Amino acid sequence: MKFCKNCGHELRENAKVCTNCGTPVEQMADNTPEETAIHNETTNNEVNNDTTSQAVSTRSTEKTPKKKPNKKNMIIGGIILLLIAVLLIAYFVLKSMASPDDKIDGVIEAVKKDDVGKLQSALNNEISDTEAKAYFAYIDDVIGKDNYRKSAEKVKRQVEAYNEGDIIDGDIKLLNIEASGKKWLLFDDYTLEIPKYKVEIEPNGLTSNVKAFKYKEGKNDVEWEVGKDFAELIPGKYSIDGVSTLSNDTTAPATIKTTFENGLNEDGKVFAELEGDFYFIKLINETLISNYSLNEEERAAFEKAVYKLNGKDVKLENTEDGELLYGPLLYDEEYELTGSTKLHGATIKLKPLKFNVNADTIDESGDGYDEEENIVSYKIEFNKDAIKDAQETKEKKDRAEQNYKEFKDNARDEIESFLYQYVYALEDMYDVFDYSEVDEFIADGSQVEGTLKNNVSNKNFANMYIYNIKFSHFTEDGDNYTIRMRSTRNHDDIKSSATFLTEYHLTYLKDEGRLVITNFVDL
Repeated sequence: MKFCKNCGHELRENAKVCTNCGTPVEQMADNTPEETAIHNETTNNEVNNDTTSQAVSTRSTEKTPKKKPNKKNMIIGGIILLLIAVLLIAYFVLKSMASPDDKIDGVIEAVKKDDVGKLQSALNNEISDTEAKAYFAYIDDVIGKDNYRKSAEKVKRQVEAYNEGDIIDGDIKLLNIEASGKKWLLFDDYTLEIPKYKVEIEPNGLTSNVKAFKYKEGKNDVEWEVGKDFAELIPGKYSIDGVSTLSNDTTAPATIKTTFENGLNEDGKVFAELEGDFYFIKLINETLISNYSLNEEERAAFEKAVYKLNGKDVKLENTEDGELLYGPLLYDEEYELTGSTKLHGATIKLKPLKFNVNADTIDESGDGYDEEENIVSYKIEFNKDAIKDAQETKEKKDRAEQNYKEFKDNARDEIESFLYQYVYALEDMYDVFDYSEVDEFIADGSQVEGTLKNNVSNKNFANMYIYNIKFSHFTEDGDNYTIRMRSTRNHDDIKSSATFLTEYHLTYLKDEGRLVITNFVDL
């Protein structure tokens, strides 16, 4: 038997190193007789009595060298303890990281400080910087940060009891957390998200005249086309600036706004409003409203009026209220609206309307502005005097036509009555020698006019008296007539009364509604 000189451990046959302490055998001295004796005595312990055994044991202990501390074992033990400590720390750290409370606290902290990055890192779904800022704005203006924090604390208790929880404002979820399997095979995992909703542009007077809207999302260009959903966004108070392409292919700055405050529509979407640096004009025709003398025909004439904007023809849309709508028009542009219509053959012009609109000049509290539709109202009016003249002309024409009809129905009697009146006027003319006494009976520029004026100038036929009037030989050719008149006349240029037979030629002036003598011949 051999024993290790260093630790006393029994060496195996042909061993080269001690299997206990690792000391090479070649570095050890041979066993002394005393050491061999100690080993033999130890072996006999199984059959010897207690006294002998104790003696041998005592002697053996006195002869065995003291063992030195095992440094390697101490190092290994220390590493094991350190590993255990690290594992315990890692366990609690990972448990904390998987904790729903910590997730929710991260959101609370982000909302408290309006920290975009912290909010994004706390969530399991991706949100843009624009969405995060809009979310904070919504909480500030609608919910209140303190109320939000209290709601988030309640969510912690919901999760503890049901493994899920929500912050809800009306029918809008502001936050959702729910269990979603295991994390690192040890802990319950949770998904924390701010749900997204489809946003639809609410139709109005502006959107019906917009083809598209372009805006920036980060560094990317985004375009919304009419008829499609605008975007899918988390709840928030949004104000997204961009450029709209209008129905007339012009472009104008515009903004899309939504606060989510009104909740979801019947399609489960959120409405957004489009506001633009463009507007529409509503024209209220004061001529149709305030002029009660217009008949249906005359009103129709003004409803068919044509308009020009800055000299170019424009077609105005009729509203349900009978008003006129036009647009879109751009802010800070000078415009002049003109118009005209035909009334009883006369051209009636609109009083020109000049306007230049921008966001600063619109009075949002006034009656002339519809904020939702971005419509500016103006009163327009056609020339009153021209309308009155046209109406009077029409009335004269109508009377003339009525007179003409009545005249044609009894032309001979009308002509005979006319000539009686002419004779009386002729007598007055020769009394005062004033041609104006017969002017209305005589055709302008006719031979009769020249003859009578010459008689007045020469003071002929003073004190004319005409009587015993009789008519005959009446003829009619359209509006031209002839008739003979037999009469007895007295005047200062003859010594006694004389009988005359005179053929008169007359014409009925339809537009003026009267008869005139174009010629006469004494037969």
